[in-house]
Amino acid sequence: MKLKDLITDFISLNDMSKDNPFGIMDETIYGQALEPLKEKILQCEEFSECTELIISHHPVLTDSEGKGKVHLNYRLNNGQKFKGKCYLLSLALTPEMYGPNKIHEPVLDGVCITPVIYDHITFEPKKKIVIEFSPENGDMDELRERFNRVLENPENYQAKGDKQVLVRGLFETVESNEGVETNFLVGIEHEKETLKTIFYLEIDEEFSADGEVKMSLSKTFIPIELCD
Repeated sequence: MKLKDLITDFISLNDMSKDNPFGIMDETIYGQALEPLKEKILQCEEFSECTELIISHHPVLTDSEGKGKVHLNYRLNNGQKFKGKCYLLSLALTPEMYGPNKIHEPVLDGVCITPVIYDHITFEPKKKIVIEFSPENGDMDELRERFNRVLENPENYQAKGDKQVLVRGLFETVESNEGVETNFLVGIEHEKETLKTIFYLEIDEEFSADGEVKMSLSKTFIPIELCD
């Protein structure tokens, strides 16, 4: 079984618009919601070499030295595998994504309706109807008929996108086409939340000059009892 098939089937049978923390996308299976799927996840090709699967309930884990570890995001590629000890926080499907070379490809009868494209200046949403025809056979009546069919049933001509899989967690070994990534995952505390991630603005002295201040967004961890 492929991980994408498992996620798609689960989402189709459940209302994912409820109880999602942190405003994350609807098509996300997060934290505790993964527990019933644990055995099925291990049967998926991508986790077939996982020796221990631990479902995380919090976005920050703590190692044996009290240091925070943030779960990493992976966009699933063909042949990618998560091996060894695995801490899994969430599985998700992205919104439909469109390759720039495919949004104008005909869908039916030499016609397609593009996805919404936003004007880069005004941010006005727009769609385009693209009709292919031969300039050597400029039959205007035939073109009008096709155009009318598009207006009557626009859903039949929508460009098709692809949803990709996002895996968020900490994994001992991640194998993909780019190579092998290894992580040291000993002594991690996952049963309770002890740290929070805090974001703050930091002045970049190296690039600040002539009265201009360059700032960048940084992050650190603090004990959860200090958050307030």
